[in-house]
Amino acid sequence: MNVFLLDRKEIKEDVKRMEYFLTICGVLNEYLSDEILPNAVELLGIYGRMCINSFNILNGEMQAIGTGIYLAPSVIDHSCSPNAVATFDGFKLRIRVTQDLPKLDWSFIYISYIDLMNSKNHRKKELKERYYFDCNCPRCGSDEIDCYHYAARCPSCRNPITVRRGDKFPPCSCGSRLDSSFSKQFWSAADFSEQQLLLMQDTNYLDVCKLCLTKQEDLFHDLCLIRSKVLDAAFDSAVQLQLWESAIQYGLPLIHAYKLWYGNEHPLTAILLLKIFKIMLLVSPNDDSAALKYYQEAAKIIELTHGKGSMFYQQDVKSLIRDVK
Repeated sequence: MNVFLLDRKEIKEDVKRMEYFLTICGVLNEYLSDEILPNAVELLGIYGRMCINSFNILNGEMQAIGTGIYLAPSVIDHSCSPNAVATFDGFKLRIRVTQDLPKLDWSFIYISYIDLMNSKNHRKKELKERYYFDCNCPRCGSDEIDCYHYAARCPSCRNPITVRRGDKFPPCSCGSRLDSSFSKQFWSAADFSEQQLLLMQDTNYLDVCKLCLTKQEDLFHDLCLIRSKVLDAAFDSAVQLQLWESAIQYGLPLIHAYKLWYGNEHPLTAILLLKIFKIMLLVSPNDDSAALKYYQEAAKIIELTHGKGSMFYQQDVKSLIRDVK
């Protein structure tokens, strides 16, 4: 029965992809003549390669601005604990390693195909559905990071207490134990927050984020995946609304979450640090000493991930520190 249900699910996904492909064909036929378009079989092959081997073309702040196929980088394998990143200088794609390697061997260089701020099950599901493989990377074989999917904050020492859904909370390393009332509130807040995150996949609503964070208060550790994602949504929404004080309130605890889920040397970690640097200057223009440490850390990461010679580093990153000086 389970195999049958799985097959039906896979068939439904394939039907969706074919419907989307037929929609693309309809749009192309509207704008291009039959003489220009390849035949349906060739077009389907191009579409398949775009689905599997394409890269999102990103600007310096890692925002998608297009899609392209780059033949050589498409052979690089995925890992949820990558040792390299793909960044762009205009339309030129660069693969830059973020860890020391004993020698240059492309078979041991890994990038991430997906967003890393997600649970192990979510990542595996996305990779299976989009790229048709089961991930067996070191991170997926360990709970060192993913144990923080559900992480409570100890009322006594404020350290994280990690737990699996359905299990009882273990005692904290300080010896404190969480009672049934705490557990009930924690899982109620977790269920509510996860439901709201699903509803906010396309648009982040600050009021909803505030409600989730209120329910999580004194229950969730800042490294908890659910709280991290709500803080991320709240930070993004506050920036969009130009609520700078609120953005700092959500952004500062988010730094540690980014370093856990993305890594210390990930470009998204650097972009977050840069944003906080710029916001702090807006809020306290006469005191840049506290903000400078975030700039310095961000610049060091971007030197590694983008390169000192990249357009983004030269025009967007270095100019910020010149403005401050």
